[in-house]
Amino acid sequence: MSFSRLRNSSQSRFFRSGNQADARYCIVSVFTSRPSINMTQMYDVVKLVDQETKRIIPTTVNLTTAVNTKPYPLQDLSDLKEQEAFVVRDILYCLQGNEGDYVRFSKNFNEQDLRSILEGPDYRIAKNLDVTLKDMTNRLLKYGKMYYSLTKFVEVYDSQFYGATMQRLCNEIRDFLKEHDQIVLELERRFMMDPHFSIGILNQLIEESGEKMRTLYEIITSLNEVNRSNLATVDDVFKTMLKTIKEDLKHDDSLYMQTELNNKTRIIKGGIILRIVQDKMERIRGDQTRFEALKKTFDRISLPYIEMLHKWLTFGKIDDPFDEFFIVEQSSKNTLINYDSKFLLRKNYIIRQFEHRELQRKVLLTGKYLDVLRCLPVDIVENDTSNHKIESLETDDLFFYVEQKYLRANKLVTELFMKGYKFLTILEALKSTLLFSNGVFLNDFLAHSMSDMLRDKSKASLSKIERNFEKTFRPQLMATPRSKLVGNLVNINVQSDNLYTFLESILNIQQIDAEEVFNSSDLNSLKRYLNKTLTKNTAEVVISPLDNYLVYYLSLNIEFPFPLNLLLTNTIITQFQLVGRNVMITNVVEKLLESSWKEINYQRFWCFNFPNRSIRKWILRLRYLHSNIKQFVSAFHLYLSFDVIEGSFSEMETQYQHFASTADSDFEKYFVSLQKWLNTMMQNSLLMNETLVQISRRMFEFVLTFHTFVMSLRKNLILLDENLFDQYASKLGEKQFDPEKNRERVIKMKHIINEYEKKFESSLNTFVQALNYYSRLESSSFSVLAGYLDSILKNRK
Repeated sequence: MSFSRLRNSSQSRFFRSGNQADARYCIVSVFTSRPSINMTQMYDVVKLVDQETKRIIPTTVNLTTAVNTKPYPLQDLSDLKEQEAFVVRDILYCLQGNEGDYVRFSKNFNEQDLRSILEGPDYRIAKNLDVTLKDMTNRLLKYGKMYYSLTKFVEVYDSQFYGATMQRLCNEIRDFLKEHDQIVLELERRFMMDPHFSIGILNQLIEESGEKMRTLYEIITSLNEVNRSNLATVDDVFKTMLKTIKEDLKHDDSLYMQTELNNKTRIIKGGIILRIVQDKMERIRGDQTRFEALKKTFDRISLPYIEMLHKWLTFGKIDDPFDEFFIVEQSSKNTLINYDSKFLLRKNYIIRQFEHRELQRKVLLTGKYLDVLRCLPVDIVENDTSNHKIESLETDDLFFYVEQKYLRANKLVTELFMKGYKFLTILEALKSTLLFSNGVFLNDFLAHSMSDMLRDKSKASLSKIERNFEKTFRPQLMATPRSKLVGNLVNINVQSDNLYTFLESILNIQQIDAEEVFNSSDLNSLKRYLNKTLTKNTAEVVISPLDNYLVYYLSLNIEFPFPLNLLLTNTIITQFQLVGRNVMITNVVEKLLESSWKEINYQRFWCFNFPNRSIRKWILRLRYLHSNIKQFVSAFHLYLSFDVIEGSFSEMETQYQHFASTADSDFEKYFVSLQKWLNTMMQNSLLMNETLVQISRRMFEFVLTFHTFVMSLRKNLILLDENLFDQYASKLGEKQFDPEKNRERVIKMKHIINEYEKKFESSLNTFVQALNYYSRLESSSFSVLAGYLDSILKNRK
């Protein structure tokens, strides 16, 4: 059968177009489909285009007449031209994603399996076809496979469920398929009309659209592979989380704290699609024609992403209804809690332009700053003097655009905090309040509350403490204009943990082997490792008999409203509290020593002229030891108040003034400077070193024990002298003066004073050695305190 005979055959049913079915739908193509070789019932698959939505709607129509469509046996065709005519007709079918008489879908192709139809069918060719024709047919059939795959991809993924970017990609594919249909329609026309048309000409003409089809097919193949790999199990998510942490910890910044740890997603959309297209662009960059064509496609499908980026950088708003952007807003009933984690980076949604961590940081912070301003009566649009808006992610202006938006957001939020809220003034008020740098506030409060400081916290009157605070501390804060805001918000409470026990339990945490963590095969293995570590740490916490003293639990607390709580976070306030509690304990101990100093120097029994010289000498030794202990506490207090708090605050204040004078200051520097100041104070206050915490704890326990001992000696002094005994015998309940017993008392008292002196010198010497050792390893400020304490030791010698 020749080409002309095939063209005139009544069984030839190819694309008949241009006839309108009704006012809304237009027939764009018709072709005959035979689902099986021996099938006698033919179907016309009619493609209608919806004039309103421009979307192609495939439908199937039964032919009214049943015809025997069993193909003519190829072995009976001796003319190669006739074989070519039949196979070209089938190829034209296949180029529309169908099968013909001599070219059928592979037996391995399953039209019910999603993976199979998205990959596209392989074809099997009639075995009696000429070898030369078969080779050419195989080359052309790859376009049929790709056409089928592209068509099914659009059918599956053209949905809002997969996001706007995916829909735009599907639209690009659909537009290409329309162009391809027109090419095939023209090829069919030539096949019907041109007697010289051949399979070679068909191959040459189809190559015109073949390159773009191949590019689109490779993109959707990559998307399908990513989609399959993202069907993650719990262990997959765990491994991905560890990988994310491990990668981020390589960098010396805090960006990993704002990264979504589970990068796995069950749906490919947004940034993932754009990244795959970009990867393809990178691979074909050497082919300028293909590259430019794909770049135009990328620009069109990335428009939703560009719009989301613009709204985030201009208004601090996440307008991402389909979760496609690389910044995600965490859902929370209270957005004021954990604001640091309100917006997180989704690393697998990051496109090539934002791979650099510094750029990620700037994009994230720009929107976060503007989001703060959106919650306040600030007109963000009015403050946007730049009308610049990018139209492509591939433009060189992108980095300039981000930088411009970043500087604008920094300027706005800096003015809000530093000028509007006078943030440095608030920090000064916190220093005076939570860190007790203004001693007057604390002195008045302690003057009314000292009797409760050494009581068991469960027996102390909290209501009395609160009344004393309201009576003395708060009024003085409110009387100072700079401290009014803090004065309104601050309150006093009893913490659940002893300061030293709390610090030791934290500092005693065993250092975790990062490699062992990262090598954990699954979540259960990590849990077993962490439980083993925590169990060991819990067992090592030592409980002191003096741990229940109220002074160890008392603390000032403050909660700032939005937006001040963005800088003055719970973590920041906790650091203030820890340093302040340490200062309060030192103040209380110093006040107690002042009272016992007055006792041993001015109370009449201590000033009595005892006839026994050894008693007088013992009293002098006790006063000297007390003086040394008081010097130790005063030196420690002086070190905390001036060398640690005031010294480091003045450095931070200088930094803030420098930032304010810099036009393009980075607002994050203010927070970093604040955090650095607090970290420095925590470290220099001996609160971040387990050994120094334990030593200082034992020193203060020793001081409190010594104070209690001194305050209990009045009765012993009366019993040591007969005249005093006669005056106060009735009050003491003693029957008679006993010289023999007194000698035993004096011996015991000498022994006790000897033990206290040895203990003090030994403990102070250990403290000085530890300070000198850690001053070389951690902080040179320790050597300042070591110098103060060493002078006390030298004076004793």
